[in-house]
Amino acid sequence: MIVHKNGVYSIEIDGATGRVGRFAFADDGPGTSVSARIEGSAFARPFIGTESEVPLGRVPGTGPEVEPKLRFDSASGATSLAFFLGAEALAIDAVLPERSGPRTGLRMDFQFLDLDPGSPRAAALAPHVLYTDEGFAFAYFVFRRMDGRFVWLTLDSPFAAWRFRYSRSGHRMLGMEILSRADDVVSGTGLRLSPVTCLSLAVGFSSGLDTALASVAERLGIAIPIYPVGGGIEGAEVPLSFAGFPAEASIVDPEGVESPIGADPALARLGRPGLHRIRTRGPGGRLHVGSLFCVESWRELFTRVSDFHAVHFQLESGAYARVIHRDSLLPDGTTFEGVEFGNDGAMMSCRTGEFGGFVAWAMIKGMELWGRNGDWDSSVRRYLGDWALNLGQPGLPHIGTVSREPTEFLGLGFSPCHLYRELNYTQHEIFLIEELCDYHLLSGERMWLDWAMRLGSHFATDHVGADGAALCRNSLREKAVDYTTVHTPMVAFLRLSSCLAASDPAESARFIRLAERMADHVAERGSDFPTEGEPCTEDGSMACAIVTLLRAWLDIAPKPAYLETALEIQALHESLRLRGSDARMFGSSLRFWETQYEGDDWGPSINAGHAWTMWSVEADFLLARATGAFRYLADAFAGTLCVASRVRESGAMPSCYTPDMIPGLPHHPYFLLFDESRAGDGAFWEAKAEGLLDDRRMTTSVFAMGYPPNTYSASGNYLLIKSAEIWDHCAGFDRERSVVVNGRFEGDEFVPAAPRFSRLFVGGIGPDVVSFRVPADAVVEVLFDPAVGLDGIEFEGALVEGKRPHGFAIRGVAPVVRIGSRTPS
Repeated sequence: MIVHKNGVYSIEIDGATGRVGRFAFADDGPGTSVSARIEGSAFARPFIGTESEVPLGRVPGTGPEVEPKLRFDSASGATSLAFFLGAEALAIDAVLPERSGPRTGLRMDFQFLDLDPGSPRAAALAPHVLYTDEGFAFAYFVFRRMDGRFVWLTLDSPFAAWRFRYSRSGHRMLGMEILSRADDVVSGTGLRLSPVTCLSLAVGFSSGLDTALASVAERLGIAIPIYPVGGGIEGAEVPLSFAGFPAEASIVDPEGVESPIGADPALARLGRPGLHRIRTRGPGGRLHVGSLFCVESWRELFTRVSDFHAVHFQLESGAYARVIHRDSLLPDGTTFEGVEFGNDGAMMSCRTGEFGGFVAWAMIKGMELWGRNGDWDSSVRRYLGDWALNLGQPGLPHIGTVSREPTEFLGLGFSPCHLYRELNYTQHEIFLIEELCDYHLLSGERMWLDWAMRLGSHFATDHVGADGAALCRNSLREKAVDYTTVHTPMVAFLRLSSCLAASDPAESARFIRLAERMADHVAERGSDFPTEGEPCTEDGSMACAIVTLLRAWLDIAPKPAYLETALEIQALHESLRLRGSDARMFGSSLRFWETQYEGDDWGPSINAGHAWTMWSVEADFLLARATGAFRYLADAFAGTLCVASRVRESGAMPSCYTPDMIPGLPHHPYFLLFDESRAGDGAFWEAKAEGLLDDRRMTTSVFAMGYPPNTYSASGNYLLIKSAEIWDHCAGFDRERSVVVNGRFEGDEFVPAAPRFSRLFVGGIGPDVVSFRVPADAVVEVLFDPAVGLDGIEFEGALVEGKRPHGFAIRGVAPVVRIGSRTPS
């Protein structure tokens, strides 16, 4: 075994076969490695076909004792692998057979998160930055360890493709491949991936993201733009810095108009809604293309999306249809794939509460902001009344809708208001409670609140354990699963309690006690993140845990454990978000399985900008409120822009953007194969337990990198729901760094885009006075980053009405309020 160690990394390589063993930071303990160490994994290992590894032997006269180079060849000489043990990074050159297939390349199996349950979580890696050159001439990847350090991988030569390998259910990453040939892969446009015979890679280590990107830029000869947020509203300017030294930089707007970007400071102006491309050339002329997203006004976005769904996707039953074709209307006037409603195997996106419920909920939120809309109001009533609550439905309820009578399904009994013959996914009922509460507040009609209260009582009776955990159990054969942070049931009960406070104080108190028990359970659970599906460290459960804890801390009781646990989880959650210079990924939470459940094209692949990123957005927003830290608000806005970038011109939206060049095969959910007539003999559950319903294939013939063409649209409306709760009233700026959140500057005046502006976050003021307009006699909460300090803050045109933990409540007494900072005497 050859062992090489310097001040940056250490590596062990089998001197006979070239197998890489432990590969780690120089100060890592003996049990820690960035290369995967489980059976079946391989790092920098050539393969042909799907799994056939090429045997290699040492070429005499190479090795660190002669020069910092090791070379290994195959018996035929057609495959060769060379390691260059550099001071800063490990370089790898591979020569691969010209005639082979269908797949040839290098296995690059990193120690991905949840890959090895026996390995310490702090040392596990997750993708953080992904970039693929449009001509496949180079690529780079930055992986973030859960302990906050980084590993980077550059590909500095033409290549055919790259892919992550996923587990059967899609919830875990098993490895990575860099491909020199993928001749069984084509894109939807017929593009074939060009084969190559040589690959040139390097792997390096860094303590920070900025230094990792600087190393990548230097090795590849590129200039990488770096943003604090991935865009802004129309007319905003986004400050840029660069890893590497750009010979030139420009911005190309959605219409193709290119404008140079100056320096000192470098600012990219977003002149019109859509995706703006940031083009930079490195010192040697190599082109790098990033992007920023400019969002239209919130009212225009809400109107476009809600009109689209109200007009095209509501069926006679009141349900919203399965939305598949996202781009345009078909010749027959439809845009959705026909499904058989009333059949639980149809997997319709109109599920009560979730998915289709988001369509109605987004309309409710839009009407809260801009007034009642007859078409939207009619659509909401049909959905909630005719479909979800079966108010006009005689006889049996629709499958998956509220049952007024006690029911039994799959051997389990339920009290009234359970969703009829629905698998026991508790989040559907929680979403419906929130929707009913909001529609009660909008309409002023008590009946919607009464139904929400009945649902809440049923949920507390059937789905909450003695410790306050929300529990999901799909059959007598399965154990109950902790669903307390699959969405946020605690928040639903908080909302229900608030709605009942005036009319039913006893019921209100009952629900607030339940909400507190749930928060206590999540705090006690700490850094354990159970979730639906295959056990994994799932970003949605982490974000929902933070939301649960901080809503309790802000709205119930400021227990130290709530805030402490939320901050602890947030430190881990940072590893499960995407950064980089592509607005379609920047600020997204890291997910990689929804493509297989929300469409009919692609299997597991990274779901950048999926609607569930809005859980992370809400978590960041609440962290900003709790701590005053402006960076959390910037992250919340970045995540929102990433999700909004998916909305198409028609108002529909695909489920996500995926950067995976080759995703896995579609793994359709196991319950789609369910034959209800056989439920009694247990065949379904036995097959599930034996894994016979899982798709075990690990390859595909689909070329991806883009928006899955046939996906649900309705789930994306969660973007509007959370935006209406956050960006309806909140905006902010850091004048010192030229960062704006949900607004823009016109000279020294900050213009918020929030339609009900009442909360301003300030990350820095600088030497100048900043002004903003406040409606007559309105109260605005102004919160400051802890670095600013409150002692020197002065207001002109406003009265300070009260102090907040991180700022002040001010009342405007003039149309324009000026804010400045003086040095305390």
